[in-house]
Amino acid sequence: MATALHLFNGATASHTAFLDLREQTQWFAVGVKPRHEKAVARTLAAKDYDTFLPLSQSRKVYGGRVKKDTLPLFPRYVFARFDASERLPILVTPGVNRVLGDSKGPIPIDSCEIDSLRIAMQNAVEANSIPVFRQGERVRVTGGPLCGVEGIVARDGGSVSIVVTITLMQRSVQVVLEQDFLLHTEDGAQD
Repeated sequence: MATALHLFNGATASHTAFLDLREQTQWFAVGVKPRHEKAVARTLAAKDYDTFLPLSQSRKVYGGRVKKDTLPLFPRYVFARFDASERLPILVTPGVNRVLGDSKGPIPIDSCEIDSLRIAMQNAVEANSIPVFRQGERVRVTGGPLCGVEGIVARDGGSVSIVVTITLMQRSVQVVLEQDFLLHTEDGAQD
């Protein structure tokens, strides 16, 4: 991501060309081989694609020892921004299996979902990948480091969390936060 911004940060005409290109591109979920997420994200970034690979800390106990590791939040997926009609360079990248979509072609992910996920990952203390949550009320976070993030409320015992969903992948991220920072959105219920 930073590579593309630095590449066009010089002249105004180049920056305008970059903004025009950015408007033509959309976010997609790129399916990758198992344990190839980080390598694919690095390779796509080296090709000047805007990529996003949300990571979470994992703790596992092996024979009484605790091992910490940074693992992809969505195993076997990397998010990338590109023009769907020019996806061949993505598909020939080593480790890439496919771009998520249907018989008509790739299906883009709403950029608001990616932005909400980025904000949540940058500021979250606890984040876990969970199956998509179809019940509850749609809310917007009004304060704290997650201000502006929209999601669905979920309760786990006494704690309150917000679920940020990537609809196409049928996956969500659950982030624990204070209930005082939540506000109902205009539509109220989830679609």
